[in-house]
Amino acid sequence: MSAKNSLVATYAKSRLAEADIRKLHAAGLGAGLALVGGRSEGTATVEGFGELDAAARSCIPEEDIQAFEAEARAGRVVLVAHGAAEDIARAQSALASPLNWDESAGYTVYYGCGD
Repeated sequence: MSAKNSLVATYAKSRLAEADIRKLHAAGLGAGLALVGGRSEGTATVEGFGELDAAARSCIPEEDIQAFEAEARAGRVVLVAHGAAEDIARAQSALASPLNWDESAGYTVYYGCGD
């Protein structure tokens, strides 16, 4: 069983993505983060999912990747986190706070890999 997992979140506003990135960094989760179609200091940025490493892409179904790339082309910011299951569980807890919810935050999807 693979211990790798991924999280994908989309945002209509870059400030919301930045707020969640700060939460993830505060939770000790800076490694394994990437923004697709966005810009951020301290977080890797890529133009498309094809630029992510194979491990980060491996848990996300191809049809979902296509949907997320369409989101990025439409101007939304897509945040991808990849790491050990424990890291993604911490990320889920860090992002679950209802205090900062904004209807323009979009949605978050969690993927698990199994061999």
